Amino acid sequence: ADAFGSALAPVACEARIVERDGGLELGLLARYTSRPPTVELYTDTIDLAERVVDARGWRDWYPPGSVRAAALAHEAVHVHLHHGPAKAALKRALG
Repeated sequence: ADAFGSALAPVACEARIVERDGGLELGLLARYTSRPPTVELYTDTIDLAERVVDARGWRDWYPPGSVRAAALAHEAVHVHLHHGPAKAALKRALG
């Protein structure tokens, strides 16, 4: 599975993107739901993560917007694996 994931090319998010609060209560930065294909980005959690990056002095490693970009990229792979041809390949890789 690690080799499978490492070999995946970056994919654009083709799902609808919705930004909302409520992630802190759920413990989520983002969430993908398949019907309809939607990525929810939780702005309160993303904002907190950005503040932690600043407070810890990690800004050189994580430029502004990188938390949101990473969350969106992660969820875009869920879209790709749920709806694309990679779904069957992932199942084979997992055994």
